[in-house]
Amino acid sequence: IVTGFVFLWAFLDKTFGWHYATGSGKGWIDGGSPTKGFLSGVQAGPLQSFFHHIAGQGWTDTLFMLGMLGIGAALISGIALRITAIAGTLMMALMWAAEWPPA
Repeated sequence: IVTGFVFLWAFLDKTFGWHYATGSGKGWIDGGSPTKGFLSGVQAGPLQSFFHHIAGQGWTDTLFMLGMLGIGAALISGIALRITAIAGTLMMALMWAAEWPPA
């Protein structure tokens, strides 16, 4: 349940810009991009050019946000936990890959 709240909080913060990781007025509903800042700032790694290419694109933003909402809601409600565990692991692995090399 707590991991579900982590994903759901990230979705809400990036949607509305609640000043945790996303500043006020920079939320998705205000025209901000939830992926542009993070993915365009990738400095190294084998997927650097791929992440730079997809950063800020509409389909990337939509899939990222729907993924966070779906994973968060499913973990909190207990629906399809095996599928959700795989999806959450995949999303976290991709975010880890964007932070290459590990500090």
